[in-house]
Amino acid sequence: MTAVFVLVQGIESHSLTNLSRTLGIIITTFILVEILFVRVYGNYDVGRRKSKHIVCSISLATFFTDIFVYLQLMIMRTKVENIAEFRLRSPELLVLTFAMQVIIIMFSYCGNKIFFQLHDPEKCCIVTSSQKSLDVIVRAIQSYDKQYR
Repeated sequence: MTAVFVLVQGIESHSLTNLSRTLGIIITTFILVEILFVRVYGNYDVGRRKSKHIVCSISLATFFTDIFVYLQLMIMRTKVENIAEFRLRSPELLVLTFAMQVIIIMFSYCGNKIFFQLHDPEKCCIVTSSQKSLDVIVRAIQSYDKQYR
């Protein structure tokens, strides 16, 4: 994710194409903020959660990370002599960055598929006091047929 951000934003921000303080700060900030947002919105829980939930949570975390780091990059590009020069440059590159990252995130479908091909569903035993509650529980578990038997 970080490489995609740096490479695409480097088209407009030449400080990202050279070894510089800006590059170092952007990379470390992106990694730290992405880790924090992934913790908030949900981990990459292959085999425990459905692929759709993983894709949505990781996409949301990456979206907010991109915005945060993009704003930081735009602030760093402002010259101190002319503070009024601050502006958001090339927002279309931000959209392109996020689109490319979502394509990468979609590979979690493949990760989940491989996981369930390698691992059999877990056997589970349901103990309940009534048939009505059993029906409700079984109906809920049936949506996770690849995980539980």
